[in-house]
Amino acid sequence: MSQSRLMTAVALVAILTWGGGSAASAQTPDYEITYWNGWGDHLGVPTLSLFGQVLVSDYNHENAIVYETSFATGFDRCWFPTSRFAPSNVVTGSSWIVGFDNSWGWDAVGWLPEAVDYYRYERVLRRLPMPCGTTVYQRMWIDDFAGSRPYQNNLLRGDIGPEYVCSERDGVGNCRPW
Repeated sequence: MSQSRLMTAVALVAILTWGGGSAASAQTPDYEITYWNGWGDHLGVPTLSLFGQVLVSDYNHENAIVYETSFATGFDRCWFPTSRFAPSNVVTGSSWIVGFDNSWGWDAVGWLPEAVDYYRYERVLRRLPMPCGTTVYQRMWIDDFAGSRPYQNNLLRGDIGPEYVCSERDGVGNCRPW
């Protein structure tokens, strides 16, 4: 075998085995499964839910990056024109590295404690309805050596009640007194 053909074969093997052990990591996941993993108490954000995800695929996506964008502007029903917070109606643009078992996370969804306290006080003071909440449209992307491509759209929700908060991601969620 000539040296140029050998180098081409070596380069091809390197491309096929990068990031997960096979060319399969260039495949788009079929979808992801979301599971609720508790509240963010240990992180100092007890009003946020932490969600884990597992990519469902016949392929290993280890070391790929998943990231979020908004595919539409959502609806923040807590916000009002003189609010000190900007409307919470788009994702933050986070990214995560996929693990060896096609899992990734945590995706933190909900309201920060400061916003919960603020809206509870200000909305009552201004005689605005409670409870209130937000709906955000999340598009998930996977990025590996084959490039970026979307694989799933999700609905994110966060609600503030007089004595509770709720968080939801892709139909999975929980509420708690707070």
